[in-house]
Amino acid sequence: MEGLSTMGISPQSILIYLAGYGVLFVILFKLLYKPINTYLEKRQSNIKLTLEEVERIKSEFQAKFEAIKDEKDRIHAELSEKLANTETLLEQKRLELINDMEAKRAALLDKTQKEIQTQKDTLISSVEGRLKDVIAKIIMEITYNQVPQDVIGRSVSQSWNEYKK
Repeated sequence: MEGLSTMGISPQSILIYLAGYGVLFVILFKLLYKPINTYLEKRQSNIKLTLEEVERIKSEFQAKFEAIKDEKDRIHAELSEKLANTETLLEQKRLELINDMEAKRAALLDKTQKEIQTQKDTLISSVEGRLKDVIAKIIMEITYNQVPQDVIGRSVSQSWNEYKK
């Protein structure tokens, strides 16, 4: 201790310095360390809670994302199926319309053929009748009414029927 006193340091001043640092340490510990430590612990717990909330929200978001993705896939499959059904229905309707048009065309052609045949038969009958009359008149003129008219009509009809065959 004598070496300390030669330097101008007394043991009493060392004790006073130590006591002053002890009081300063106790005051700083009570006033600063405890509130700062409490603040840091609260902040740390808030950060943990926030991270837990973030993880919870993230898992909820992931679950909702998966649900939406599954719903999208389901709707896509459903729409694809409906599109295929619609295409099938459209093809069926097209075939039905084609068949219906073919049936109507065939009926119209048949009706037209019948009308043509009717007109043809009527025209042939008309021409035949007129031709028979003209031939009968010509033959009557030739024979100067010496052969009865019904014999000439039968003869012309018979000749006409042989000609048609």
